[in-house]
Amino acid sequence: MTFDNSRRIIGSRLVLFAATFPFLAFLFLSYIVKMIKFPLFGLNETIWVVSLSALYVLIAYYPTILKYNYIYFSDDGKSIIIRYYSAGIMKGARHSVEIPKHAFSGYSGGNIIPGLIPYIILYEKRQGKTAKYPPVYLSALKQQERERIYKSLSALTPAT
Repeated sequence: MTFDNSRRIIGSRLVLFAATFPFLAFLFLSYIVKMIKFPLFGLNETIWVVSLSALYVLIAYYPTILKYNYIYFSDDGKSIIIRYYSAGIMKGARHSVEIPKHAFSGYSGGNIIPGLIPYIILYEKRQGKTAKYPPVYLSALKQQERERIYKSLSALTPAT
């Protein structure tokens, strides 16, 4: 099985892009052109600017707060491959984990915030010891995509 969540990541980028234009248009029309007269709908200028700025920052940092990762997963072939990187506004390093199926010793999962930030940790047998990889955050995946990964990794986990 091979899949990635590029559509979801592109969608979150488009939402940020689409939110940028109304926010900048509001600032332009209210401060530079002075077309918007305050109070607007009974609220003064400060309340509008603070509210819209807070909303924009929330939209911009939502993927970062929830630790969205672009994830490529493949268990085809002789190895399990997971490639991932942070998809938030502050991009992180790109990571790639490739574990030969015969060396895969299992995985564990959990949640940082129950239901919001799930993660998995992969384990590999190396030179008689078990190596533990850093967590891969699955919050940008849909529930059925997470279930597919869990099912695939469970099938590849050796019986103990």
